[in-house]
Amino acid sequence: MSISNQFRTTFGCAPQVTASAPGRVNLIGEHTDYNGGAVLPAALPQQVHVAMAGHAASTVVIKSSRFDAKVERSAGDPKRGDWTDYAMGAVSKASALGWLDG
Repeated sequence: MSISNQFRTTFGCAPQVTASAPGRVNLIGEHTDYNGGAVLPAALPQQVHVAMAGHAASTVVIKSSRFDAKVERSAGDPKRGDWTDYAMGAVSKASALGWLDG
């Protein structure tokens, strides 16, 4: 099932945006590229797919295909130490850059 169809099934509406990115591994040079060192990154066949839509509430509702339940978090929620922290970090940065305005 496509990410758009999964989103529709879960949230009852179409996503406003979808994106995907391949996994990546650095065969040599982990964390040295930004220090001028040599690196050898390679894309992996595994991918992450994301679908998003805005809503009127000041909360973020997150759903992963790897877990059964939807998780609702406040926009300024502190870290919990679970998988949703990754999504909340991306939402926080996107908000700080003004990408979620409007």
